[in-house]
Amino acid sequence: MLENPERSFPAIHVAGTNGKGSTSAMIAASLTAAGFRVGLYTSPHLVDFTERIRIDGRKMPIHRVADYTRHLRRQIRRSRATFFDATTAIAFRYFADEGVDIAVIETGLGGRWDSTNVITPLVSVITSIGMEHREYLGNTLRKIAFEKAGIIKRGVPLVVGDIGRPAIDVILKRAARLDSKVTPIARSTSIRNSRPDAAGLTADFEAGGKMFRRLRVAAAGGYQAHNARLALQVLRTLGTAAPSFALPVDAIRCGFTSLRELTGFSGRLQLISRDPTILADVAHNPDGMIALARALRELHSGEFRIVFGVMKDKEFGPMLDLLRPLARMFYFVRAATPRSRDPRELSDYCHDRRCPARSAGSVAGGVRMAIDDGQGRDPILVTGSHFVVGEAFRSLGVRV
Repeated sequence: MLENPERSFPAIHVAGTNGKGSTSAMIAASLTAAGFRVGLYTSPHLVDFTERIRIDGRKMPIHRVADYTRHLRRQIRRSRATFFDATTAIAFRYFADEGVDIAVIETGLGGRWDSTNVITPLVSVITSIGMEHREYLGNTLRKIAFEKAGIIKRGVPLVVGDIGRPAIDVILKRAARLDSKVTPIARSTSIRNSRPDAAGLTADFEAGGKMFRRLRVAAAGGYQAHNARLALQVLRTLGTAAPSFALPVDAIRCGFTSLRELTGFSGRLQLISRDPTILADVAHNPDGMIALARALRELHSGEFRIVFGVMKDKEFGPMLDLLRPLARMFYFVRAATPRSRDPRELSDYCHDRRCPARSAGSVAGGVRMAIDDGQGRDPILVTGSHFVVGEAFRSLGVRV
């Protein structure tokens, strides 16, 4: 049934602590806008499992998921595959059967032992390195970088985001051993005149010697400029490695301005309600929260009512400390998963630091409480986890 479907299509492989989803969406959207049939594999989903597997922005039909699951059930059980392993197998088989021209594949966790790492891509990408999943990847930046650098393949070009030492040293060492040409965006790209707003940003970019003036990116938050310049460099590197995928500027412009339409891109500083104003962002670690807090200040000078929930394996203290100056009130919630941290623990942390907080129970309950308390006066932010944002989407009827 499987027969190495990943060998049937070229791919771009994207790893990193933060920025994978945004960067992958920008790459996939540009390729789709150029007329290619593009597979996009990301995780986790927000509302519907089929969000993870898309072709030209369209989710995999649920009946196809059921068909592949039925056919693969025996092999999955025999190999003791994890949920992510099985999902990856389904995605690769679906992309092969549908004849995609190229696929953008996001790692699930790490890289070296990730089930997506069976591919040999045209370009590899490492977006960032931060302290996350330490129980699996290691408790230092060097160890985490070593795991993510496991996606580097012999002779395959690598594009890396803004990664500092010592992590970049680990990556460069492995790349040199595998004769992989590395392009760090810090040296190959630049951003000028970035102007973020509630719906996205406009900026002048240079990538690989090519200027993109007044390029519009339909993703809110100033930090998206860094993901955009990384995606631009990946596309330039792809066009050099495989000239048939060299994209015209108009396709890139169309892709970047139509992210949601072409990829289903959601949950990154997204305005999900105007009355009252509700924003949602899937930031779920300290590095992601630094970027989010900075972006929120660019958009709004006042305070937010913050609906926050987090998983047990995350460092919630630094995240809350970053959000405290922005918070009129915290509403701590528990997503409907055993992985979710008890809201009372979050409330105790805040009360010890004399910041206003309430334990709200469910995500839907927390959103409703924030709406009722604010009475439209304060914007509401939902953040801390993909699970929390996904449940907020469901409770408010937001389509993904």
